[in-house]
Amino acid sequence: CKNADTIIGITDDFVKWGLNRAGRPKKSTDQAFPFAYTTKKLDSGDIASAEKFWDEKGVWVEPGRFIACFFGTISRQLDVDSIIKAAQIINERNSNTIFAICGDGDSLERIRQAAGDTKNIILPGWVNAAQIRVLMQRANVGLDPMPDRYDFLATINNKALEYMSAGLPVISSPQDGVLYRLLKENQCGISHKHGDAQELADIITDLINNPAKLALMSANAQELFYRSFTFEKVFGSMMEYLCKLAAKSDAEYVNKI
Repeated sequence: CKNADTIIGITDDFVKWGLNRAGRPKKSTDQAFPFAYTTKKLDSGDIASAEKFWDEKGVWVEPGRFIACFFGTISRQLDVDSIIKAAQIINERNSNTIFAICGDGDSLERIRQAAGDTKNIILPGWVNAAQIRVLMQRANVGLDPMPDRYDFLATINNKALEYMSAGLPVISSPQDGVLYRLLKENQCGISHKHGDAQELADIITDLINNPAKLALMSANAQELFYRSFTFEKVFGSMMEYLCKLAAKSDAEYVNKI
């Protein structure tokens, strides 16, 4: 870091991390470029197959139904346990909810056992791109339970961007960090304390009972995505930045000669 001409990172917090190790103040060339997400066109046949996949699992849109989705590795690193507990709490309050928890990992069987026969929990395992796209189109919110750890607190992860690309409000944990601030400032999601299943259940219950609030958060999520996190916008800005750096470096080299 000390020998680098410039430091870039996926958030300002990561840039600060590098600057602290370099032991110098920030320069104009030290910049953050976030992760980006591309909403590429998918094969119509794959989409039709995905529609059938979710229909057969009972995950379809109907009046009064609320669908929460999660995509990721089912491991001890992510707090999937709180999602299971929240789903069980909500199942006692509202039978017309679905928690589609998608992914594979070393904790999947343990999570299956914890879910038991709770009717509103679906654990399909790994799902493909078309199945993800269709489920996000049918869902109301995306769940993003991150660890309460510095590297996660300093990031805006791909999962959040994927949800926002489909206009899904993000329900995240913990109640701290870069993603927490982004969701709060843009009113496109809500965060809860790490490991607090009751608070997660209360947040979702409130959204079920307040469709206007949910619709506003959904619109804000998609607007934020297209304003800041598309592939074209992020990488276009980064390419322009790198070209300017290279041109400046070339000019300095010529002047030295």
